[in-house]
Amino acid sequence: MNTNFISSEVVIAKVYRDFKPGISNWIYDAVEWVGEVLHQTRCMPALAVQVKCLQVKEFKARIPCDIASLKGVEHEGNRLSSNRADDSEAMRTKGKLTDFPTYEITGPYMKFKFEEGEVFIYYMGIPCDDNGWPLVPDNEKMKKALAHRILLGLLSRGFKHPTVGGDYWDMETRVEMMIEDARNDINMPSIDDYERMKTLWNTHNQDSNLHRQFFNNSVRNLSLTDADEPGAKAENPYEIDTDAKTGF
Repeated sequence: MNTNFISSEVVIAKVYRDFKPGISNWIYDAVEWVGEVLHQTRCMPALAVQVKCLQVKEFKARIPCDIASLKGVEHEGNRLSSNRADDSEAMRTKGKLTDFPTYEITGPYMKFKFEEGEVFIYYMGIPCDDNGWPLVPDNEKMKKALAHRILLGLLSRGFKHPTVGGDYWDMETRVEMMIEDARNDINMPSIDDYERMKTLWNTHNQDSNLHRQFFNNSVRNLSLTDADEPGAKAENPYEIDTDAKTGF
């Protein structure tokens, strides 16, 4: 699995070099197109754990735009819980909701029960470089898919490329195939991943000859023709001696 990242600015520069669009009013839109591809692939290398401090004013704070899934919210060393998820628990343990520290997400804002302060949020988000450009997996197939997705966005606006043939729908089909190919290539396990899966499998895998060995051992131990001479009758350990005195 690929875990190296590069700035999407490199991909945009690749579009300039390869396709030479001649205009530059699409650059900020390209960031959105890159985000769409990262969301569509759902590749783990495309997301990273982020920690950010938010300033709360007038009981609310604006949620970062790069958030993909929220993991936790912290205030003054205490983890806050979602208002909707913990209403019943708060009513059962505290008797009233105002005693239970919670937060609530409403649109682009996160609302709290205190007017001002700082909160730390932990989330899975799209990693960005120092200039704000989102990071993408350093994979050749991914960079190719991103470049053609940007070209697809330009074609949707009426941009005509002199050498790239086909109509918009033909290009869309090719871009979807490129994205799927890039996702499979990124998620391909590495040598270490294969080794870890092999160790895990061998830990739970039983011997394929276990049944045969058990059967052979059982037949050998319980055989009634285990005498020294061929054809001789073996002693039966469970035979009762009727001539023995019982003592009664």
